[in-house]
Amino acid sequence: KKPRDVARWLKTQAKEKRNTGQQYWSTSAKAFVPGRALKKACDQEEPPCRFKCTMKISEEERMEIFSRFWQIGDLMLQREFVRSNITEVNRSLDLPNSAARSTNQAFYLETENGRLANMQEIFYSHPGDQPQMDLYYQEENNNGFLEEDLRGRHNNRKKVDTEILSDMRAHIQSIPRIQSHYLREQTSKEYIEGNKTIRSIYRDYVDFCKEKSKPYGSEDKFRRIFNTEFNISKERRVCVAPLE
Repeated sequence: KKPRDVARWLKTQAKEKRNTGQQYWSTSAKAFVPGRALKKACDQEEPPCRFKCTMKISEEERMEIFSRFWQIGDLMLQREFVRSNITEVNRSLDLPNSAARSTNQAFYLETENGRLANMQEIFYSHPGDQPQMDLYYQEENNNGFLEEDLRGRHNNRKKVDTEILSDMRAHIQSIPRIQSHYLREQTSKEYIEGNKTIRSIYRDYVDFCKEKSKPYGSEDKFRRIFNTEFNISKERRVCVAPLE
């Protein structure tokens, strides 16, 4: 059986496009999610920003940073980009033990003129997702380490008992192999009788387990083990007519 190609799955392609800021098809929303776009600078909004951030960094430089950020294509490295450009700043007027206000944050962007401080709005116009990035930074900043990307991961999946898996493999291994008359000189493929199907082999496995009063696994799991862990094929006898 041809092995699965995870790279061609729609969800895999959607994840790659999402991580690179491109438009992708959401299987849950059943709709296209638009790609990322560079947001307006803070002094281009109403009311305009009093820090005049666009006088420090040009639109071309902003677009270059935006493109470089989304070309990373890896969530962990993108988070590292955000973390490395945010610095905590303690206000000089605050008392050492004062808890009236949380620590301020300074935002920087690397340009041809060096590392320039920017407003929070223009900084987040490049990643384009301020609420999530802010929440991530606050959680990460507690211990100083990048957290692993846990999207889509959980521990409530059903697990098949190892003894059942071992019995499946042992049963497949016990199937008599036959010598094929149409083999290449070097091959790792093994052959079984042509009248055997995976379903019939699975039924034999179930009957064996019932006879021994042992638990047995599903046909789907049996097929996966048969097709991915073994290189077995049915013998196909070909009748070749002699040349006259």
